[in-house]
Amino acid sequence: MLVLAWLGGPAAAQRNADAAEREYRLGYKALQAGDCATALAHYQRSLELAPRPRTLFNMAACQEELGLQADAWRSYHAFLELAEARDAEIVVKAKARIAALRGVLRGKLKIVSSPPGASVHVDGERQARGVTPLTLSLEPGDHEVRVTMRDAVPVERLVEVAPEEVVEVAVTLELPATIAIEADPVDAVIEPMGGGVSAVGRFEAAVAPGRHVFAVRRDGYVTERLEVDAVAGRSHVERVRLRPVPTRATLVVAGAPDAVITIDGEEARATTTTGGALELRELDVGAHAVVVTAAGRAAWRDTLHLAPGEIVTVELRDPRASSRRPLAWGLGGLGVAGLAGGGVVGVMALRDVVSPLPEDHDRGKRRALLADGLLVAGTVAVVVAWRWLRGRSPAAKVTRAFEDGR
Repeated sequence: MLVLAWLGGPAAAQRNADAAEREYRLGYKALQAGDCATALAHYQRSLELAPRPRTLFNMAACQEELGLQADAWRSYHAFLELAEARDAEIVVKAKARIAALRGVLRGKLKIVSSPPGASVHVDGERQARGVTPLTLSLEPGDHEVRVTMRDAVPVERLVEVAPEEVVEVAVTLELPATIAIEADPVDAVIEPMGGGVSAVGRFEAAVAPGRHVFAVRRDGYVTERLEVDAVAGRSHVERVRLRPVPTRATLVVAGAPDAVITIDGEEARATTTTGGALELRELDVGAHAVVVTAAGRAAWRDTLHLAPGEIVTVELRDPRASSRRPLAWGLGGLGVAGLAGGGVVGVMALRDVVSPLPEDHDRGKRRALLADGLLVAGTVAVVVAWRWLRGRSPAAKVTRAFEDGR
């Protein structure tokens, strides 16, 4: 059955092509006799059997002769879409007929807007055709429509008008938003990041609704980024006060309100914050030897390299955190003792192994196992102790940040 169906497919297509050709010839004969109605009927049947460009062109000629200009317009356009290279001369004729029909055919364009009363401009005309709601009679084809209203964002649409049809277009006009930005200092530059004209000290403009981003900058000050979500019809007023670029650094000691802070060998007077931390502002940038001591805690000391605007926080840990240091020393001592004991037992095991007596061999094996265990345990203890001690000061946690959020 599948083979018969496959064989029947090309045969059916050929029968359709032959029938389309017969209908085409009958249509051409009727057209030559001046009987456009009969010719059009034959051409339509031929097109249904096998869509060919020249059939469409002849159909359009018959439709135009019979006064069916809108149908002829569509048939000419359909012909242009299917036209082949050998139809070049007919393409020229079809385009000429389309241009002629364009002058006599009309389609309707209905435009409504919210709010109503907007002006409608067509194809770049300076003079408005009217105000919405508005119905226009236009030549078929593509038209540029611009809908405007005072204080509203214009709306532009490309609309295709078909002959003897009505195309409806609905637009929503949005009133612009207003953004006003005042900067301090007054000579700061306010720059729209999405493009536009920058301003000095004060920026004010009507903008489309949506998010707008600005950069406010001035030499010697930290640049501020401002984001404004503009709402249609609303006025947004923003004030930006720039902060001078910091030239000093800050040290904060947290976790010990009674701590004593020494900077480069001199005790410093710190301010207590609401959170109980100690704060030292206006520190010179560069390297400083810092020592922090608190009752019941191990002293923390280090050399801090401070950058402009940097905030260094030293958080003293719980006193139990510093108990690891003596424990580490004790563990390290045990590890060394284990390594030494393992070495001694290993030498004894080696002596037993080389002994000619069998009982010494068995004892040597036991001593070798013991020596291995002591060496492994001693090594682990030394490594753990070294890891606990390798930090310069496990008694505190140091974090760094900058005033401008870097």
